[in-house]
Amino acid sequence: MLSGGLADISSGRLVDGTPVVVRSLQRQHRWKSRVRKRFVSGIKARASLPSHPNVIPSLSYAVGLNPYEILPEIEGCTLLDWRNRNGDLLSKYAPTMLIQIAEALDHVHRNGYLHLDMKPENILVSSVGDHLRCHLTDFDLVLDSSKIWHDKKLRFGTFSYMAPEHLQDGTISLRSDVFSYGVVAYLLCCGQLPFPGNTPSASRESKLSGNFKPEPIGALCKWLPPAVAEFIMRCLSCDPELRPGFIGIAIRDLKKVY
Repeated sequence: MLSGGLADISSGRLVDGTPVVVRSLQRQHRWKSRVRKRFVSGIKARASLPSHPNVIPSLSYAVGLNPYEILPEIEGCTLLDWRNRNGDLLSKYAPTMLIQIAEALDHVHRNGYLHLDMKPENILVSSVGDHLRCHLTDFDLVLDSSKIWHDKKLRFGTFSYMAPEHLQDGTISLRSDVFSYGVVAYLLCCGQLPFPGNTPSASRESKLSGNFKPEPIGALCKWLPPAVAEFIMRCLSCDPELRPGFIGIAIRDLKKVY
């Protein structure tokens, strides 16, 4: 059995032999009502989503004292593992991957949720022949996307991918996920994070102090079209008002270039 985030993860098969993955709330969290409530919210959010080829769907779930969800097994690896193994193939595959990840996040937003944990470990990559498919997963941190949140208690997530305003005071909106998408895109293309910081406070300082600017992605990845490089850097703006307001803009702009 593996563990990830709030969940223990095990493999199994349905009665018809279909391979599945079971994510259940870790035992140490079962009596923590706030944690259990958040885990259950994520289960229900995933189950409510219409089918999308780039989002891992719910097959079944339960929400009692031992909440769990059953998901289809994806044969593949995480986005980070794929990048580490296939860096020489980026110019060929990254455009498709960037579009698919944006489409997955846009699907989540259009159906009423903020994901809030966009990172390479939560994106699985499968392949059929020469075709890759990215799959977004892990909905444990989702919130209602119809509002902007202002609550210091909401400073959860993976700090390297969190927007500066989220780290600062718990301000969360669609643009928070757009920032996280930018970090994922930068890491996928460059193999490094745009902002340094090994702790939440250090990450927050690098994003908010004004003394650090990420190296332009276009300078690191000469194969990226200038319009795509500029878009990714806009997603990484520390001022949320300078970021694209909707991730759907990424899909439109990327498809224009590719």
